[in-house]
Parts: sequence; structure tokens; C-alpha cells
Amino acid sequence: KKRLLNNAFFIKEMYEKNEVTNKKLIEFSKTNDIKRVNIFNKKGKLVFSNFAEGVMNVKTHSESMKNLHSIFTGEKDTVIIGYKKASCVDHGLRYPVAISTSDSSAIVVNIDAELIKKLEQETGFGSLIRNIVARNKYIVYAALQDTIQVIAGSDNVNLLEEINISEFLKKSFQDSLFATRITNFESKEIFEAVHPFTYDNETIGLYRLGISLKPIHDINNQMLRRIITLTAMLIFAGILITVIILTQYRFSILKNNYEIVETYSGSILNNVSDAIIVIDRESGIKVFNEASEKLFAVKQKESIGLQLKDLFDAEKCNANISSDSRLQLIECTIQNTQHTLVISSNSFNDRKGVENIIYVIRDITDQKKMEESLERSKRLTAMGELASGVAHE
Repeated sequence: KKRLLNNAFFIKEMYEKNEVTNKKLIEFSKTNDIKRVNIFNKKGKLVFSNFAEGVMNVKTHSESMKNLHSIFTGEKDTVIIGYKKASCVDHGLRYPVAISTSDSSAIVVNIDAELIKKLEQETGFGSLIRNIVARNKYIVYAALQDTIQVIAGSDNVNLLEEINISEFLKKSFQDSLFATRITNFESKEIFEAVHPFTYDNETIGLYRLGISLKPIHDINNQMLRRIITLTAMLIFAGILITVIILTQYRFSILKNNYEIVETYSGSILNNVSDAIIVIDRESGIKVFNEASEKLFAVKQKESIGLQLKDLFDAEKCNANISSDSRLQLIECTIQNTQHTLVISSNSFNDRKGVENIIYVIRDITDQKKMEESLERSKRLTAMGELASGVAHE
């Protein structure tokens, strides 16, 4: 910058001495390695140049006039324009400065900035940016950008959205605000953070940092998997709880029904006059109703597990109660009392396939005594009638 200003002041002295010609400017630029030297009068007309054609396109001329306006109006005597793109005729990157003359003309001197740019990228801030990006796999790019071009950036930064084109970048630049957004870079969705950088309390450009959204997508996918897993677990738990509740409900109903049936059947068994005994051939007596208790004088609790022979004294019974006969009439002495019993039996298999025998025992002792008494009465009546007939004859 200092070298350009020195060259510009030297040309200014030549201009004010009326020694400037296009030929001299061409020689001067070659000698001092200057890319362009242009002199504009205060009306913005190009009066001298080292450029052979000595003309500029409308767009380039308009941009130049904006940069030189403060010189033409006398507000400034020196303007450091900084990095800018070359005209359509001349490609590349330039670094121009401008100074005013006594008649408010502007002398603009610029050099080829590609070498400076390359140097900045290989050393200093550009190198720092590339090292940071290289060490962090989630940083997509990092760049330092002013309103004209990218000053320094990572290796993959060839072209970034210009500040003046983007409303987002323009707002951050003009208001000096830190801002973030989700945008696209090389067809990938990224998270970009921008922060203004200033020099001498003047905002010069923006730091731009692009971060990969892959970690966030991974977290979202992980959370989604966890939510799906949790949802599946909750659904399974809900189904399981529902099944358990329904099962318990049905079990409760079945239990109540069973208790009703058991109570009902138990009431029937305990209120019939016949003794009912159910015997498992393996484990003995299983059912022993109240009529059986009265007949054999054995409590129900004491009878469980006994065999039928334990209730009958074989020596005092005139029949084999273990006979295969379905219906038997036996005479037995039970508790020193003679009993006449009618025993009917039947067998069935339970759900485990174990054979059970059910005995229905009716005590007809009183009935038989009554029959014998009637028979005796008949005989006595017959004998009386016979005696009366004999006496009559």
C-alpha cells in the first residue's frame, strides 16, 4: 500500500507539472511493476492511462466513480480501495489506491493482487484457517470475506455468496451482528455462523464458518431410534398390562364361578343322605361328605388319604367291597353297630389321567329292619288267622 501511494504521489507531481502522457505512464508502470495507472478528471472522464485501449466498460466505470466520489467532491485526498475484481477486459484480482490532485482529479494506481492473495493464503490468517478446518472434520469451511471477495479461506472455498447479494450477510455486515442460519454449500445442508470483523471501529468484512449438520442429524436419528424403541416398549408394556388385567379379570370371574360351583356342589354333596366317597388309587380318599362322616364316625380332615379298606373291617363284612361289581349289598359292623349297606361304584379319569372311583353308599339298615318287622307282622297275622280258623272248625 505504501509503495502504491509513493508511486501515485510521484505521478501526481508529473501530472501537476503537465508532464504526464500515456507513453510515460506505460514506461513508469513497467519499471515499477504496476498493473494499471488511470487518471480521471473531476467529471469522471478517463484522461490518461497506461492501458493500450484506454477505455473502460460501463459497469467498471460506474464502480470506479463510486470509489472516487469522495476525491472528486474534495472530501478525501486519499482512498484505499483494496482488493477488487479486474474489469471484463482484464481478468484477475487487483489492489488499487487513489489520491487527489490540485484540480480534484483522481490518480488510481493498482497492482496484480494474485501474488499477495497467494501469500496470504500460504501464511498468516489463511494458513491458520486451513489448519483449523483440517483438524476438525465437522467444519466444512471457514473464510474471511469483505464486500468484494474472499480475503482468506479454507482450501474448498473457491466461491462464496457475496455480501451485497445476500440479505442475511448484508444485515450482519451493516448492523455488525453475529448471526446464524442453515444454508447449502456444495449441495449439502450446513449450519453457518457469521461474525463481523472490524478495524479502527469500522466493519470491514465477515468471518464465515460452515459446520456440518451430520452430528445433529446423527443425534436426531439416535433420538428417533430411542423414541421408536421406547414407544415400542411402551406399546408392548401396555399390551402386556392389558393382557394381565384381562387375564386377572377373567381369572377372577372363573374363580368366582368355580367357588360358586364348588360351593354349590359342596352343598349338594353335604346335604344328600347317601355317603359319597371319591378315592384316588394313588393318594386315597379325596372327597368325603358329611353323610360319610356320620356313617363312619370319621372327620373329613382325618379321612383324606385313607383307603376304603381303612373304613371297613373286612372280618366284620360279608362281602368284598373291592369287587368289580357296580352294585353290592353288604352287611358290616361299623362302630359296633350292624349296618346293611347298598354300595354303587363307578370309575372315571381326571384331567391328569389318574383313575378315580366314586362310591355312593346308602345305609338301608332301618329300612331292612322295617321290612323284617312288616314281614313278622304278616306272619303273626297269618298265624292268628290260621289259629282262629282252626278254633272255629
